[in-house]
Amino acid sequence: MKRFIGVLVLALVFGVCGQPSWATDSSELNDAVLYLVNDPQELTYADINKLIDRNKIFQQEHKNLTEDQVTSFYQHIAEHGVRNPGAGQNQVRVAYVVQNQGPDIQGVVVLKGDFDREKVLDIVKKHYAEHSGEHAAAVTKQTQFDRVHDEKKAANPYAEADTTIDGHSAHIFPMPLRNRELIVVSTDGAILISSAERGNRKLLGKTIAVVDGRIPLKEPAPSTKVVMVFAPSNQEKNRMEDGIWKRYDQQKQDTLSQKKHLKKLGERFRQKVIKNKIQFFVDSLQELNQGTMTVERGRTGDLTKTATMEADFASPDQAGEVKKRLLKHMVKEIKRQDDVKDKFALGNISITTQGNKVLLRCQLRDSKEQLHAFHLISTYVDKGMLERL
Repeated sequence: MKRFIGVLVLALVFGVCGQPSWATDSSELNDAVLYLVNDPQELTYADINKLIDRNKIFQQEHKNLTEDQVTSFYQHIAEHGVRNPGAGQNQVRVAYVVQNQGPDIQGVVVLKGDFDREKVLDIVKKHYAEHSGEHAAAVTKQTQFDRVHDEKKAANPYAEADTTIDGHSAHIFPMPLRNRELIVVSTDGAILISSAERGNRKLLGKTIAVVDGRIPLKEPAPSTKVVMVFAPSNQEKNRMEDGIWKRYDQQKQDTLSQKKHLKKLGERFRQKVIKNKIQFFVDSLQELNQGTMTVERGRTGDLTKTATMEADFASPDQAGEVKKRLLKHMVKEIKRQDDVKDKFALGNISITTQGNKVLLRCQLRDSKEQLHAFHLISTYVDKGMLERL
């Protein structure tokens, strides 16, 4: 699941820019931006083909991609169930509806195009099995889940199920740790991926009805908003920390194995620097009480987007140290950019503190600025993604 959805998300990130976006009128780029909506009747689709094609051009112009890597990327996409990717014949579109219910969030991703549905489901099942195995011990300790739902305790209570929802085949992936479920629904013209509290399928049902044409579309609202709250428990923090260090150790081992003789000494020094940064990150994670991400989107005139991240730490001193480190890192990243437009884009992120809180805010005035911002994100993730292809 993580890798399949990750590929789709990275396709969005990779595809939201390609040819220099400042050379194109922003209105021509609107259909290359994913516009989240709060009401299924306002579903607005982004053109994934256009996204990926533009990004491919940009990455090649900046010498971040070779033709062989592009071929490998499309082969990987095909393995995940997208038929004939890269030829321009399979029109793939994506829409996203998301709602808040208090601190909880639920959402449905709608994918339209020509997919091998069995292959898509097999990929999700594979990564779900990995996910449930990683968290099996924590789930079996959470006896409250069994009491609330009157279910027998099992070695691993993750139990997948095939079912039918509104006349369409569906597969349910339960997530007991958060009492949620992920559902994959296949209709004649789309695949829907829903994430919500267990048993709460109202948003999914309405979205299916819209996709089926039983409920009509309507003009999207002039603005939408979603708030995502992240308040990890101590157990979740410890699991995340263990995962971070395991990934670091594997990355370190792989990198050192590629170095020869004297170059290993320089790499070991670099790894110490990386390790110190990771140590600060995990220490800050342990001090984090709650993180809140607010995304506001507007569509009156040019598409706008404002994202605000608020992180609440245990003390003002910890918040101040996090701000200091973030600013230092941001200045370093700005200096290493060759393009003045990239420097200004990174400088558009404000980092401030209010007591125990660190606030990061970025405002993008139109689709052109959004695409450029996403392009900068893609330059950080493409290397890691390509290494896994």
